[in-house]
Amino acid sequence: MTVLNFPDPAASPYEVNGVRYTWDGEAWVAAGGGDTYLKASGGNITGAITSVEAEISGSWDLSDGPFFVFNGGTVPAFTNGVAGASGLIRATAAIDGWTGNVLPLDSALPSPTSYPSIIPFYVSDSGTVLLGSAQFAG
Repeated sequence: MTVLNFPDPAASPYEVNGVRYTWDGEAWVAAGGGDTYLKASGGNITGAITSVEAEISGSWDLSDGPFFVFNGGTVPAFTNGVAGASGLIRATAAIDGWTGNVLPLDSALPSPTSYPSIIPFYVSDSGTVLLGSAQFAG
């Protein structure tokens, strides 16, 4: 998950990914002004946020999400769970098994037989991921 973890406003200015932000008393603003990136509270996102898939391979780092692709084998245990986060896994090949504390919302952990399949997930607490059933997306 791509998240800008803005510090306390007292830390202004703040630089991340080559962009310098300053606190204007109400919101973080990118250098050069114009675009407001994060209000202290409230507000609406008026632009688009695009998040590409991260691959689950040797690890499944939830901070890389919320969208993942898994190309077959055993899904590794997840790391960096944040309660309330959710996302999708696009399975492109057979899932041989799941590791770590993942629990099915149905009677069994997802094991799709048609590809690609989409599996929704929800992080119920930092150590538990709940998995929905796999749905064929072809």
